[in-house]
Parts: sequence; C-alpha cells; structure tokens
Amino acid sequence: LDGSIPTGFQRTAVVGINGYIPYKDRKIGVRHLTVEEDACREVSDVGHRITFKTDRLGIPLVEVITEPHMRTPWEVEEVAWMIGRTLRATGKVRRGIGSVRQDINVSIDGGTRVEIKGVPRIGLFAPLTAIEALRQKALLELREELLSRGFTAENMEFRVMDVGSEVSELICDALSKPIKSNMKFKMVEAKGWDDLLAFNVQPGKPFLHEISERVRVIACLDRLPNILSPSLITSITPDEVQWSKFLKKHSVEERSGIILVWGDEDDLKTAVDEIMIRMREATIGVVNETRQACSNGTTDFERILPGPNRMYPDTDHPPVPISNEHIKGIEVNLPERPWERAERYRRLGLSEHLVNELLDSKYQDTFDRVASEVAVNPTIIAKALAEDIKWIRREGYDTEKLSDERFVEIFRAYERGLFPRDILPSVIIMTIEDSRSIEVILREKGIEMVDKSEIASTVREVIKANNPTHLNNDARFRYLMGIIMRGLFGKAEGGKVAEILKDSLRNLSYR
Repeated sequence: LDGSIPTGFQRTAVVGINGYIPYKDRKIGVRHLTVEEDACREVSDVGHRITFKTDRLGIPLVEVITEPHMRTPWEVEEVAWMIGRTLRATGKVRRGIGSVRQDINVSIDGGTRVEIKGVPRIGLFAPLTAIEALRQKALLELREELLSRGFTAENMEFRVMDVGSEVSELICDALSKPIKSNMKFKMVEAKGWDDLLAFNVQPGKPFLHEISERVRVIACLDRLPNILSPSLITSITPDEVQWSKFLKKHSVEERSGIILVWGDEDDLKTAVDEIMIRMREATIGVVNETRQACSNGTTDFERILPGPNRMYPDTDHPPVPISNEHIKGIEVNLPERPWERAERYRRLGLSEHLVNELLDSKYQDTFDRVASEVAVNPTIIAKALAEDIKWIRREGYDTEKLSDERFVEIFRAYERGLFPRDILPSVIIMTIEDSRSIEVILREKGIEMVDKSEIASTVREVIKANNPTHLNNDARFRYLMGIIMRGLFGKAEGGKVAEILKDSLRNLSYR
C-alpha cells in the first residue's frame, strides 16, 4: 500500500471474461474486461514522503487484460493500437495524453513475468518490450555465470564494514555532500563478484544499476548516486588509485565485488539488506517485479510484483446480474468494429497508411459521409481528413468549426472543378475563417479554374521564355513545372499541367 488509494483497496468490477480480438491469422485472447476506479496521482516522492493529488481518485477506468499471445514487440504495439481504436469507436471513453495508461507484461523463455507500469504512449511499446526482453536475457546469462562459479543464494558470502571514519580518503564529487552531511557509510564486500557488478543488463545500465534502484525505492535513498563501486568509475567517483588504496586498507579480497552505500542509520541498514537480497536474487535470473518506463526505452525498478491472490470479492455488495436482454440491447447499438472498418477502407483503395491514419482520427464518420455523397477519389478525401486537417490544426486554426455539412460542401465544390487539389488545405482554412458559401469565398479570392487550352498557352509561353536547354530532361521538366505552377496556382490541377508540359517537351524534341 503506497497511499495512492486512501481506502486501502481499489474497487474493480469484472464485466467480461474470455473474449478475443482478431489479429492477423489468429485470435488475441482477452482474459478480463473490467471497470475500476482510478488512484491518486503521485506528484512527488522524496525520502519517506510521497505526495499525491486526488483529482483522479474514483474516476472510472476501462481495463482490457489480454492473454500473453503477442510474440514480438511489434505485435504488442499493433494489438495495443487495435484495442485503443476499439475503445474509441464506442464513443464512450476519453482519449488523448493523460487519459490512457497502459501496462505491458513481458516474459521470455526461462524468465518470468515483469510488468512495465503506466506507459503513456503506444509508440513506446515496441522499444520497451524489446529492451525488457533483452534485459531478461541478460539476467538469465548472469544467472548462468553465477551458477558456473558455484554460487547459490544460500552460499553467497558477504562482509559488511563500517567505513565512516575512513571514507574521507575517497575524494570525489559524489561523496563530498554525504561526507559534509555526516552520513553513515557502509561497504559491502561480495566475494567472487569482481566483474559481475558491471555486467550490462540494459543499454547503459549495468547490474549495479539494478541494485541502486532497489536501494532508491526500498531504502528511500533517492539522492543519486546512492551507491558507488570500483566496478564503475566515472568523472564524479573515486579513481582507480584511490579505490585500490582504500580496499587494500580494508583487506578486501582481489576477486570481490564492492558496493559503498550511505545514509542515516535506519535507511542504511535497509539498504545493506536490500543490496544482499538483490545479489542473491541474481541466482534466480528474472525476478517478478513492476518497473517504470523511461523515455529512452529502458526501465527502472518500481516495486515487487503483487501475487495473484490480491483480488477478492467485495463483501459489502452482491454481484450485479447482467440480463441477456441488456446484452442484446448493447449489441444492437454497437459501432462498426475497427478491423471491419479497416477492411472496408482497403476495398475503397486506401493505402494501409491512410487506413491507419483514419482509424486514429475522429473523422471516420465524416469520411464515410463525404465518400458516400460526393463522387471524389476516396484517397483525396482521406488525405484531407487524416493529414491536411492535422497540419491545419498545428498551424493554429480551429478545425472544430468544421461540421460534416461543411466538408460535404467543400468536396462538392472540388467535384465540380471549382478549385484544384493543390489548394484544398487553403480552401479548408478559408472556410474556417469565413462562414459564407464556398462559391462566394472562391469568387472573392479570385480562384477560378482555367481550361486546357489556357494551360497549354501558358506552357508554350513559359517554354519560349525559359527553356534551359543545358539541363537534362528531368531537371528541365522540374524547372519549368515550378515556373508554370507559380503562375497557375489555384487555377489548374498539377497533374493536368504536368501532362501538357510533358507533351510539349516531347514535341520539341522531335523537331
């Protein structure tokens, strides 16, 4: 219990079991679908004091718990997107940063389940899963090395020394503040561990980091660095010469691993115990624990993973029966499933990229309406709604002003040939700023399409005045196309201009 739920327990209602999501050529099992209350938000954790904010407390969360059926980091990410899209399709859940928090459970052959808690973005799933799998592989390799040296959890030898009176001999930035603060210092000698503390388990994080994280969380020694070792020498630690003299003075065996730790008396005792516990656990390999995600794809220790029996029935309230009639009523109003919608979009000729962009946007229903009412290439509609709108919003325009009816009006005008595809984003911006009809806006802005003969005339004039014969065919085409489109911007489709220019250049080459 960390205080994040003042009642001491989290209310959870199991509303579904044994479901699945179709994925590729198989099914991903859904073990539980639950509604649970959110906990308090931790805003600081310093020493023995954790501060929580209660603004999230009691807010209902939908939790989807899958079976361990994903086989690669990329499958984990893809299934997470599918679950998110399914939830959003209902229109019953909030979306966006802060409203969704995912936990990833990772295990490999020979390992055990490790939970990565509260991952804020699905884009982090693949790197976090991959690095955690590699971390577990490294821990299993470390276990094999320990076993090959004859180590077991029971026969591992430690010597704990009080070195407070001599630690001032180690002159470095990392120790200057603890020494001035009169902290107590202990040195743990682990026999036979000389090179294993530096054993790399994550990118840039040796096994020594695993020990440091345990000390930080469990002993509450959270000012880093909280341990030092001659196995890891940096610019802020004692150098090799200082360590050598210090260890010789304390009769440390040559092949021993050394950890120096400091703090007040009670925390220091906990830290020393935890150092020895974590080193003994290395003979197990992978330990059941909850870890927190770091932005670089690595993880840090958060807490020991709770056991499977932590969920128990509420003794104050009986189960709430769900009738078949209630379920049938829900089924009648269910939205189209994301994978069904995706298949329908593929049949319309949309690329996989656009299918995914649309599924992750809020304009799916808008696309369906526009595509059904206007005879415009669905790809053009999808690009505008999934990509152009995103750019327009980032430019600071209020896209919320655009109704489905307004989008239908915009694409009807495009269907009638009132403006070219090239200026579709500009036309959308105009309709945000001006509520009048599209025809009036275009007329006032002087936007009027020209016919094929006028395009051909412009092409001839540009070639006559600007024909760079020293360039190769491709470079000359691009050069002339740029000049022509500057003159015809908003008046002609780029594709039609390109076709006429190519014909004109081809005719010139035959002369």
